[in-house]
Amino acid sequence: MKSFGKSIQLGAIALASVIALTACGSDSSSSTPTPTPTPTPGAAVSKGVITELGSVFVNGIKFETTDPAIAITIDDKPGVAGDLKRGMIVKVTGANDDATKTGIAKKIEARDALEGKIEAVDPLNKTITVMGQIVQVEDNLTHLNDDLTVKVFTAAGFAVDDTVEVHGFADDTGGLRATRVAKKAIGEFEAKGFVTGLGAASFGLSLTPGGASFITVNFTAGQLPVGTANGSMVEVKSTLAPTGVAGAKTITASLIKFEDNKLGAAGEKVEVEGLVSSGTVADFVINGQRVVTNASTVFEGGVKADFVLGSKLEAEGPLDASGAIVATKISFRSNIRIEAAAS
Repeated sequence: MKSFGKSIQLGAIALASVIALTACGSDSSSSTPTPTPTPTPGAAVSKGVITELGSVFVNGIKFETTDPAIAITIDDKPGVAGDLKRGMIVKVTGANDDATKTGIAKKIEARDALEGKIEAVDPLNKTITVMGQIVQVEDNLTHLNDDLTVKVFTAAGFAVDDTVEVHGFADDTGGLRATRVAKKAIGEFEAKGFVTGLGAASFGLSLTPGGASFITVNFTAGQLPVGTANGSMVEVKSTLAPTGVAGAKTITASLIKFEDNKLGAAGEKVEVEGLVSSGTVADFVINGQRVVTNASTVFEGGVKADFVLGSKLEAEGPLDASGAIVATKISFRSNIRIEAAAS
């Protein structure tokens, strides 16, 4: 157990070297060297799972939440620090010091992936199905409600028609690996994802850009935001439960809006945790975010050859003009949750 001090040293990182980007991956159409952007001094964005409270621990950093001006939102609604729960996927904007593993949060945004009724429970494979999406529950990794004891899947803990909200990471098989599953009061049905197969009155929703659709969304004229295209990230809400059979669910939208998945401006330093859902070691996607590596990228907790689809990683580096992370460091993560102690 490690204790962190209250004082925070905010460091600035200056990267001025121009590095040739390794040419690999289906998105690469040119061999022109790509420079590593110079990160904005002091600024930082961390996107990952809350592992502990008492402040907020994300990606191994203890972020203080004592700033009276801090802005907290839960699915775009104003919130307070008490609304933040273990297992939530959050985006923390502020500043941090890698050396002391401490930081100050200025803004925290929590967004779940799904809200709806459980449609199926598979005790053998430890999965539930919500909004047509198969959700993998992992023993001792997935936070169930606010239980702080050992978290183990039991069929008795889940029932068809229970309403739940799900946070998690998309994997390379089209599944969602849950970091949090919490029961909630019956409300609207919600799903977030990327538009695929856009037609005149329907589209598919996928967890990753270009991935397989897990549900079909029907909409009427005027509901679709102007500029929606295949690859757009959207949030879909409905007052009606999905219809159809397993593997072919359809939902009728009551609201469709763009989901902001932009991490920051070019040059801003970011850290993102997730599972590799597509790509190669040179150009891949985790947690819906594109990451590219180059000759100067440092690999920790493993070597470059350890990279495989489905790997759990943390990518760190500045954003380039396209919004991709140009990774200065890739950290391999095991599936064993290490929780820091609150102080």
